[in-house]
Amino acid sequence: MALNCTFIEYYKTIYVVVGIGYDANIDPPDVFYCVALDKDFYHAVIQHDVVKIPVGQCLEITDEKRIRTLWILYGK
Repeated sequence: MALNCTFIEYYKTIYVVVGIGYDANIDPPDVFYCVALDKDFYHAVIQHDVVKIPVGQCLEITDEKRIRTLWILYGK
């Protein structure tokens, strides 16, 4: 079974996208709801440490080798 997961980079930190939303205070208003990918990732998900990141200000990680490396390092 394959899992769909989006990784983004924002200010040299890698995040996992857990949702997409709308924030009228930001232009453009589209935002990603993300959790930082670090050693406490699962604790952050449980504690709902979600960060709102504007879609236009982040870089989506699309390199297959880099995504596989992230899955190996942090995936379960």
